[in-house]
Amino acid sequence: MTSLRYHTSTSPEKKKFRLNVVGDCTSPDCKERKITTVVSYIPKGKIAGMSVVQIKMITGTVPDRDSLDKLTSDPNNKILRTDVEDNKVVCYFSEISNYDMQFSFNVNEIIEVSNPQPGTAEVFDYYAPENSASTTYSFNTSA
Repeated sequence: MTSLRYHTSTSPEKKKFRLNVVGDCTSPDCKERKITTVVSYIPKGKIAGMSVVQIKMITGTVPDRDSLDKLTSDPNNKILRTDVEDNKVVCYFSEISNYDMQFSFNVNEIIEVSNPQPGTAEVFDYYAPENSASTTYSFNTSA
């Protein structure tokens, strides 16, 4: 009896998270801005345990610490902790479910930058970082 075996590459892993990040101006001169993030876990009926959302700031902007602190004090979201590291906001979630979870924080422009590059954002499972999704964002320029 002969058996044939073929080398096939495994199909790429489907994304496990949905991530959408939007930046908006909140003042007429666009020095004050807000970043709104919506995140969810895609596999139906499943929950990602401890997860991390990282949002890299666009050049010339810094996150408002007070608005970040409000995220962790809000009992309606699952954010355990927020940190700012290397101009990146890091939010630690106790879990992320199939339901869209939205959170926002304020950002201030500290240096005017012409033609800034989009910011990046990523979500991943803390214990299985290969389960991730990423996106880019920019600021809508009208308040």
